[in-house]
Amino acid sequence: MIGWPLSAALAITGLGAGLFTTPVFTAALHRVRPVEAGSAAGLLNAVQQLGGAVGVALLATVLLHRLSTIPPDAAAGSAFWASLALIAAAAAAAAFMKTRD
Repeated sequence: MIGWPLSAALAITGLGAGLFTTPVFTAALHRVRPVEAGSAAGLLNAVQQLGGAVGVALLATVLLHRLSTIPPDAAAGSAFWASLALIAAAAAAAAFMKTRD
């Protein structure tokens, strides 16, 4: 039955997202002036939502394109490797970001 593995994966994802979001938002907003905090938080949230939507769209595109030519397990593997490539690209971009001290 697929219910338990899916539930476990969603629980782990939810826990990870909860543990990740607060420290990242705090770090991103700690130098913002109080008068600009609402606008900065709104912008950060909008960019996070946009990134999630674009990421899901890209991975779905890879999966559906590969499903037309190869078996489902191999297509899912292609989407997995595409997700790792996106994570690596995000990590590389983050490594070049400069902090304002």
